[in-house]
Amino acid sequence: MISLQGWIPVSERDYEQTLLTKQFDSNTPRFSEVNGGVADLPKRALLYDLELKATGKLTLRYYQLSGSCVGYGGARAYMLAQCGDVAVRGDREEVKQAHPLPTYGYGRKVGGMRGKGEGSFGAAQAKAIAEFGMLAADDSRLPKMIEQDGWLKCDSGKTEINWSYSPQWPVSEATLAADANKYVIHTVSRVRSRDELKQGFAQGYSGTMACMFGSNNMRVKDGVLIAPWDTQWAHQQALAGYLIHDTLGELYAVDNQWFKNAHPKCPLLSSIGSGVYGSYFITAETMDRILKSGDAEVFLHSNTAGFPVRKYDWGNLGIGY
Repeated sequence: MISLQGWIPVSERDYEQTLLTKQFDSNTPRFSEVNGGVADLPKRALLYDLELKATGKLTLRYYQLSGSCVGYGGARAYMLAQCGDVAVRGDREEVKQAHPLPTYGYGRKVGGMRGKGEGSFGAAQAKAIAEFGMLAADDSRLPKMIEQDGWLKCDSGKTEINWSYSPQWPVSEATLAADANKYVIHTVSRVRSRDELKQGFAQGYSGTMACMFGSNNMRVKDGVLIAPWDTQWAHQQALAGYLIHDTLGELYAVDNQWFKNAHPKCPLLSSIGSGVYGSYFITAETMDRILKSGDAEVFLHSNTAGFPVRKYDWGNLGIGY
């Protein structure tokens, strides 16, 4: 049976997967160790605004059809990282829509999963994005991505599973690697605090969140969709910024990969560009609980070498170092 969850918690990893996780952690600095931060944080740093700045529109979202959340959440973070990088330079370089499956399949290989299947984990995906890279969604050698209402999907969960292990791809890994290496997430950092997250988002860096957070009872409150932690999902999603709400305080935007109608409409997000759907907010208290849990993997992603301090004029979306 195909599941839409597929993150392997730290406590359930085998010896090889645990070893990779420990090695990755020991070689991956915290964000606060590589970025000095900016003094004045804005009340709103939502990366959808940088999508509009970089491309003039919202980029296509990803719709997973199997337990490929680590791959699809990683691809979404890569798209947001590209937009942050393009926006900070103020140019109109083309933002390439990424294909989620090759990086996911490579990540499952380096993560110690032998053969096709479902599931991966954050350290394996982060290693794959930095080591292998990503390929464009329209690459003719890859499974065709179908656009549906502003979202991209494959034709079936079976196709995703067929591409879930790079040694068994119908196209050789080496052939694809030469092009994938052109599009890499150069730097990944661990996040242990909300302050680190806010600093990263305020500077246009994207994030991923892999943990046991889940929510069955999302509700709109004071114009935003809030997701309480009331169930468990072994799941990775992209993080798309933060908002200091007038009545609800500090909130974090989460982009899920379960299609536009998976969650109730968020009034605030639906007003951005052509409308952001399939996303929601979590509170500061929920984010603290995630960050303090022993199983969570929360990363910030940079599309440039390192995490240089970047200063955005978020009020006018004017950019400059």
